[in-house]
Amino acid sequence: MNTDWRRDLGPIRQLGNVVLDIDTAVADWLTLGVGPWFVMRDVTRREGTFRGGPCEARMSLAFANSGNLQIELIAPLDDVPSAATEFRQAGRSGLHHIAYWTDRFDDAVAQALDAGWSTIQTSGGRSAYFEFPGGQQPLVEIMELNDRTRWLTDSVRDAAQNWDGATDPVRSVPKRPGW
Repeated sequence: MNTDWRRDLGPIRQLGNVVLDIDTAVADWLTLGVGPWFVMRDVTRREGTFRGGPCEARMSLAFANSGNLQIELIAPLDDVPSAATEFRQAGRSGLHHIAYWTDRFDDAVAQALDAGWSTIQTSGGRSAYFEFPGGQQPLVEIMELNDRTRWLTDSVRDAAQNWDGATDPVRSVPKRPGW
């Protein structure tokens, strides 16, 4: 096995945080100068699995960048088993996962499995959450950059680069098919 495969994924591209309330969390991050925020309210992620079973959990999501690093906020809206609800039900909030984005999703997933990582959640949008052996936190997400995901990652990054810190700090993202 190639032990350098993680280096091939490039830098960590996202810090995913589970929060209790999406609006409160966005407001907190805005005080740190991070924004603008792109919010998706009451989304049901379809075509997913969690620990081997179907997963159609409801959540609200928000995305913003600080430089090239994206911050994701995840507010579970139900108790459907998912990585985020499991985290919340364990009494936790805050940093939930780090994410790598790749054009070589299938190769990256195969290499993660070969390294002993366990897949705990997948989505139809071509992402997978992994636990390290022993359940070490945070989780690691590997997400495919494709037409379905690149529009959001690029839009959020580009908006942050020219944001004046005040104009239109919270923006709605229209629901897209499959979300």
